[in-house]
This record gives sequence, structure tokens and C-alpha cells, in this order.
Amino acid sequence: MSHRSKRKILVTGGSSGIGAAIAQAFATNGDHVIATGVTKEEVERARVQSEQNKISFQQLDVRDANAVQDCIDEIDSLDVLVNCAGVIRRNAENQPEVFADVIDINMRVCTAAREKL
Repeated sequence: MSHRSKRKILVTGGSSGIGAAIAQAFATNGDHVIATGVTKEEVERARVQSEQNKISFQQLDVRDANAVQDCIDEIDSLDVLVNCAGVIRRNAENQPEVFADVIDINMRVCTAAREKL
């Protein structure tokens, strides 16, 4: 049986839904997982629900560029980034400026984390 070192995983949007399931899968695999949620309440609820999973939860609003950079700066290195947090602007994304804003927000974590991967 081969032994691999524990990977460091960041899952934005990892406090609920698909992101939470992904975070749980990595944690079950023995990886060190940092999962984020947009509100304090969401993060606390996820922390309580997955107390046994050894997932580190923190608040992060990906719409806030400074908060994203601060989050990434606190991490020394990353092996995997799962970007499950983002925004959608239904019925307005066909406007070029709205579309550009959505892409910018959704890619913000990827851009900030690229030096850590």
C-alpha cells in the first residue's frame, strides 16, 4: 500500500451543497481541507454539522477582493483549489458589463491562488 502525503485543499463554497460534499470527500480521504462559506452563520452551521470531519471552516465572501487575497495569503501552499463559490446574475448576464463582473468575481479566487498551487 502506497502512502501519499496529506494534501492541502481549499474549497470555496464548501459549507453547503456540492461544495460541502466535495470538502467531505477530500476530508474522508485524509486531506487537510479548508472550506469557506459566505456568512458567519453558514460557517458555524457547517462546523457543527461536520464536527467529526476535521474540516477547517472560515468565512469568505468571494465578492470582496481584499477578503479573497487575505484568505489566500494565510495559506502557505495549496495542492488543490475547488472553486464552488461564485455569483450569477440571472437575466442580466447577457449585458457585457454584467457578464464581465460575474466572470471577474467567479475567477477571483483562481487568480489569487495561482501562485500557491
